[in-house]
Amino acid sequence: MTMIAQAVTPGNAWSGNVAWWEAFNSASGVAPVLVLDYAGVQFMDNNVQKTFAELHTFTRASIALQRISSGAVAFAPHNLFSASEDLDNGTYWTPSDVTIADEGTYNGLTLQTFTENTDTDNHVIFFPGSHNPVFPVDSIAELSVFMRAGTRRYVHLSFGNTQFYAMVDTQTWTITDSGGIGGGELISDTLTLVDATNEIYQLVIKGRANGGAANVFLVLGMSDSSTGSNPPIYTGDGSSTIIVGGLQVNYAPMAPAYDTFADTYVPTVTAAVQQHRLDHDKDGGASGIFQEHPKTNICLWSDDLTDAVWDTVTNMTAAKDQTGADGGANTASSLLATAANAIITQAITASSALHIFSAFVQRITGSGTVEITLNGGTTWLDITSQINSSDYIQVETARTTVANPVVGFRLGTDTDKIAVQYCQAESADSSTNASSSPIPTTTVSVTRALETIAIEKSGFSFDATKGTFYAQAGGSKIGRNWPAIIRFNNSSRVMMRHSSNNDRIAVSLGFQVVADAGSGDWSAVAKGASAYDETNLDIVMTGGTLATDTGTLNIGIDTSFKLGSGNASEQFNSHILQLSYFDVRLSNSDLEALVV
Repeated sequence: MTMIAQAVTPGNAWSGNVAWWEAFNSASGVAPVLVLDYAGVQFMDNNVQKTFAELHTFTRASIALQRISSGAVAFAPHNLFSASEDLDNGTYWTPSDVTIADEGTYNGLTLQTFTENTDTDNHVIFFPGSHNPVFPVDSIAELSVFMRAGTRRYVHLSFGNTQFYAMVDTQTWTITDSGGIGGGELISDTLTLVDATNEIYQLVIKGRANGGAANVFLVLGMSDSSTGSNPPIYTGDGSSTIIVGGLQVNYAPMAPAYDTFADTYVPTVTAAVQQHRLDHDKDGGASGIFQEHPKTNICLWSDDLTDAVWDTVTNMTAAKDQTGADGGANTASSLLATAANAIITQAITASSALHIFSAFVQRITGSGTVEITLNGGTTWLDITSQINSSDYIQVETARTTVANPVVGFRLGTDTDKIAVQYCQAESADSSTNASSSPIPTTTVSVTRALETIAIEKSGFSFDATKGTFYAQAGGSKIGRNWPAIIRFNNSSRVMMRHSSNNDRIAVSLGFQVVADAGSGDWSAVAKGASAYDETNLDIVMTGGTLATDTGTLNIGIDTSFKLGSGNASEQFNSHILQLSYFDVRLSNSDLEALVV
């Protein structure tokens, strides 16, 4: 459901991570006008709580994975349907013997009334044709819709004629029938009261299509029967109604993709929407917003090492029978050594370039050596000390220039057994040795697209002549030269930045460093602050010394500033926990106090 802006008292009604702010405010009497608490998932402008979308513009043209608060790996929120609350939009939806009109808006969610005509036919809408999303082989789809009671008792939702369906009784609010269609697999179905005041329920069905890559052919409509895998044909009475809206379809793992599905409903208008990633660590601790540069996983069948693409197997038995890092049953593979030095590898066709291989690995039994390779065993990396039997750990090879990588695993001891998921071979970066977040594959390579995050200056009280920025960032690997935390444009001014040769905050005019705040390690969470006016800019970072730039500032020329970078080669590739802006220039002693 869409959050409504509301007045907030920082440190009181506001529950975000603001301890640093309270302490600073009481000492100096100055509070920031903008607080973006990505770890606490709360955003404030001039003491008014707002949504992420009200203050940011985000783009990514593909799915991406993140860890959620349970620590499980899941897809970032997304909706592959267009016009999710505009079901009478003929560009995307096709009605059959129903008329559609808006019924009401509830906490930002618009529902619509379907009224059946008097024809003898299906009384439904379809999402057919060229707008259909395509789900790859072995992928799982999750389909949902919000509803209120109309005068027609039963609502039918189905997901194509070889997939899955459910039927809801809107008088008793129960699922009266559900299952697979034509060999499709229904994994789960839930009906949840999400708005008690307005009696709004959400139906969520999850399943796997029969036969692999399948276009979604959604059918949503009315029924005169409590059962049926297909929408029934009946003679309408010309007046009966159902009330529905907020349709969503997304990729999903076997385990629940989100903590509360209703909280991650993604409204759409003219196109599918991919949302930003608010990441967590493996223990569920909030890590902040996560942004990466584009990457392609060229290792096929990343989770299923029983597939024939894993073409060299010596003294090793693979089975897809393990609970994965996504929390789902049988989503990861086990590798069992049947003799010492058991090996499994996959040969990949790729031009000579810097590559890196990574995988999520957990020990099941044994204590012998576990190794991984990028070059078919010319070099083996011992990962034994990195893995354990409690958690999946992402391990990686050193970056190596290699043509046609051969990636895989070696178990040194007979009967040892490990679990493996998210095997990934990708291009490596020349500056640091770092793999990226997992990109699942099946029959073909998959690309995670460029992510851009912009903060609109018009959305808050921004002053181009004076101000102060504060950030908490880091806590994970950085894999590109010169990634920016805050960038005003690609050729003029970077406010906080990480250099290729020494982790530090710096300021640059163009690509020339003109102020260096000293060394500071982004692998742990660090704090940085910068204050500017029309004559100079001062900047400092945890572990560094304050530096001054007296160059001409050009930060007023853009309508927005980038969080990270809009340049594909210069993403921050780490976590930003918090960003705040003061509309006054703080003193140098205040800056130094902020980063302690």
